[in-house]
Amino acid sequence: MDRLLDLQVKIDDILNQRSIEEKGKILALIEDAANFVEELKEEGHTQDGKLLEHVYKRIESLFITEEVRMEEISLDEFLDDLCNEAISSMWERDLTIIRSFEKDLIITMDRAILRKVCIGLLRNAIENTPDEGKIEITAQSGDSVIQVNVHDYGVGITEENQKMIFGGFFHTQDTDLYSSKRHYEFNAGGSGSDLLRLKSFSERFGFSVDFGSTRCRFIPTDGDRYPGRISACHFITNKSECFSSGGSTFSIKFATNI
Repeated sequence: MDRLLDLQVKIDDILNQRSIEEKGKILALIEDAANFVEELKEEGHTQDGKLLEHVYKRIESLFITEEVRMEEISLDEFLDDLCNEAISSMWERDLTIIRSFEKDLIITMDRAILRKVCIGLLRNAIENTPDEGKIEITAQSGDSVIQVNVHDYGVGITEENQKMIFGGFFHTQDTDLYSSKRHYEFNAGGSGSDLLRLKSFSERFGFSVDFGSTRCRFIPTDGDRYPGRISACHFITNKSECFSSGGSTFSIKFATNI
């Protein structure tokens, strides 16, 4: 697992240096992952080999994109459609998505990439929010930027995990908890690749990304278990207590042309 952590550090280094478009570094990283997969297989480390093979495939899928096509996008309409899509994909989840979009917000961005960014944040919020909970999505302009916030009233992220939130292959739960779950189910968070993708796209397309999180005070560690429905939580007596106990906000800011 030390080699896996080394790969994560290399990913962070590339992104932090604002050199994401340098294909040589990305290819070298992929090659390193592939070589390590082969080493593990030769040594008989089947489980680690499968994990690194997954890493290899995910790096390729994250960084190999189709031709970029920049266009003007009406943000409120775009986000509204995305919320409707997420709601239809949540199966039987019992969640409220509150929308507040300023009208006539226009940004210039590749539509497919913007979709990956926003659906990744929304899915992350849904998977970390228990049933009977709520998620707030806002879009507004100010100070020469257009800002989109995705705020969930979920379990939140521990301080230790916040340091590695954009690492890309970092799990906040044990693999067994989500390995058999579908997208949008509570605690179905996978490898964190949506957040790695968000970070890499921000470097490439010049928008900023930030987040803040407070871990639920009733389940302060990653080993604590949560029932997945607010009314089933024995720590609280009403929803407001849950809403004030934890949650996360991810923000993306796009520079305006004004």
